Amino acid sequence: MPTDLFEYKFINSQVVNSTFLHNKEGCQLDFSDDNNAYMIYFVSFLGTLAVLPGNIVSALLMDKIGRLRMLAGSSVMSCVSCFFLSFGNSESAMIALLCLFGGVSIASWNALDVLTVELYPSDKSGKHYGQVTCEGCKSFFKRSVRRNLAYSCRGGRDCPVDQPHRNQCQYCRLRKCLRVGMRREAVQRGRMAQGPPSPGQCPAVPGDPYGGRGCLSSFISVLLRAEPYPPARYGARALQPGVVVGIESICELAARLLFGAVEWAKGIVPFFPELPLSDQVALLRLGWSELFVLNAAQAALPVHAAPVLAAAGLHAAPVAADRAVAFMDHVRLFQEQVERLRVLQADAAEFACLKAVALFSPGVNGCEGNEWEQAQVALQEHVRRRHPAQRGRFGRLLLRLPALRSVPAPGIQQLFFSRLVGETPIETLIRDMLLAGAGLGWP
Repeated sequence: MPTDLFEYKFINSQVVNSTFLHNKEGCQLDFSDDNNAYMIYFVSFLGTLAVLPGNIVSALLMDKIGRLRMLAGSSVMSCVSCFFLSFGNSESAMIALLCLFGGVSIASWNALDVLTVELYPSDKSGKHYGQVTCEGCKSFFKRSVRRNLAYSCRGGRDCPVDQPHRNQCQYCRLRKCLRVGMRREAVQRGRMAQGPPSPGQCPAVPGDPYGGRGCLSSFISVLLRAEPYPPARYGARALQPGVVVGIESICELAARLLFGAVEWAKGIVPFFPELPLSDQVALLRLGWSELFVLNAAQAALPVHAAPVLAAAGLHAAPVAADRAVAFMDHVRLFQEQVERLRVLQADAAEFACLKAVALFSPGVNGCEGNEWEQAQVALQEHVRRRHPAQRGRFGRLLLRLPALRSVPAPGIQQLFFSRLVGETPIETLIRDMLLAGAGLGWP
């Protein structure tokens, strides 16, 4: 109930100063000066602004030093800043400590948030970047791809990647994400279709030499991107109307196809380059002749000139009659296999899968056969989508590979590469190319 003095309540009232319980020099708030009011807002602004460098530092260093180290370091610095903040005796020092606390505390929260998601993922999972994964692997894969992070393995590149151990080795974790089919390009696009497209949803893009890459699997996309120069263009150049194909041109084209096969294998990231060098050499030593025959069929190598080329080679270096007959049989086998592959009219994706099956032989030490199986699955799915009416096409394509082994590698070397390397084995040339690690300059 108002009194007679109510209207005089705020007359001649003024707050002179306000101090802490224990008087400290420099820690007073005096509202008699208008500048101190602006100082309060300025300090609040600095504390908010300090969050920005904390976010930047946590984003740059979290993957380099680790989540646990980031969490521990930022937590310790937060405690230290709080400790000195309680004993501060100057405005500038307290403002600096306040900003430091804001920056390191947000870095600590970021590290804690990442650890919580990865160590205790939600039971809810969905299709992320092409595969059904948990939220932890989704965030790890997205962060690794967007920042283009490169990891290293301290073990033998075979670390266990399961829920209890998946944070121990980021290299093997990213490797497994790619192996199961998570797509890098899906991260860049930000979204992708949730289900496999029907055959009618995969039209070939006009002018696309790969016949519509948009509906290809991630594994086939990796194989196609690894091509240093599409082999089909070599054949188009060699078979132009009015162009006379000579022996030297055929040998040059054959050399390009061989070198292209090696460069293609080196470009199958991360599947081939992550193998030890000895395994890479072993795979190419076993499969270079099959890769060459497949490239020859795809590039439309003029096999009709093979007998002429063989005759020229025999004329330059005469051999015994029985060896000459055996050599001509090898030439005939080579012609037959190339022609049978051409009859199938395989597209670039089918050739890429066949070459991957021929390359990743499960018999080589260190090769588990995962890529070999993945190439067959990708080929089967591609044939089902692109040629739904040809139910036996997958089997016909796959059965071409055992027949390719009937073409002896020494016969191919003698036919096409004797003028290039002489008596030097092709296997030695392949090893030198892998050791050099230099790319070729393609026209």
